[in-house]
Amino acid sequence: MAKRSNKYVAEILSSSKEEDLALDRKITLATEGFTTTKYCELILRDRNRLSKENALTLSDYVIAMKREINPRLNTIRTAVQFLSELSKCAGIAKKFEDMLSKKDDILLFLDCCRKSENEDPLYKWIGSYNSKRKYFAHFLYSQQWKKQYMHVLWQVINDCLDFDFSLVLFLIIFLHQLRSLSP
Repeated sequence: MAKRSNKYVAEILSSSKEEDLALDRKITLATEGFTTTKYCELILRDRNRLSKENALTLSDYVIAMKREINPRLNTIRTAVQFLSELSKCAGIAKKFEDMLSKKDDILLFLDCCRKSENEDPLYKWIGSYNSKRKYFAHFLYSQQWKKQYMHVLWQVINDCLDFDFSLVLFLIIFLHQLRSLSP
């Protein structure tokens, strides 16, 4: 990664428009807790690394991860780094949602991490390859879960509102428990 000047970093961190207020709030929520380093905030605000849509998706993912598992700051930093590298490799304009339908971009990025035996005779690349694969699998799973089950949940709720509110409450609790048990 190229070294950025302090002036450029300050410009990226301070540039916000009124229409980006919701995105700014989500980025602030996603990056809260980082005391000294503004690395994650810089990645999420820099349009040369992530598009607005991908920054919003990544911020939502980090916020959801904070709600569910209360991750360490290093875990958040690593997830932001890996997913921004994926976005840069696949093309900044390409949305994460489009990458979900075709996993070729993710596999291409993971294949770039592989090294030949001459380059890495001790096969140290496998550790970083597996950790990136783990973050991508969790990210893809969380994004697919939202797409597949949330619209089903709302359809069931709308169908059941005429019948019984306790059934609706039971379905919401059941789906929440099902999600918490999933890998």
